[in-house]
Amino acid sequence: MVSTDPLRDLVERITALLPARGLAIPQAYGEELRLLLQGVLARGEWVTRDEFDAQVAVLHRAEARLRALEGKLAALEAEGASSTDAPV
Repeated sequence: MVSTDPLRDLVERITALLPARGLAIPQAYGEELRLLLQGVLARGEWVTRDEFDAQVAVLHRAEARLRALEGKLAALEAEGASSTDAPV
């Protein structure tokens, strides 16, 4: 049965992966783990997938703009160097 509490589901998955060596993991440990995870997650600065994807798109546009500006700068520098090389 899947609960509606994703954190409790995560705790259940983690405790299922722990080597029990024939001993059942006490329910209290699962509750302590849930509280620990809840505290860690509460302190984090989390964003949604949509927010993350939007920031990735902004980054890609900024990188493309930077490449274009670097190309223009290189062309201007080359133009400036060729004009200073020409005899007066």
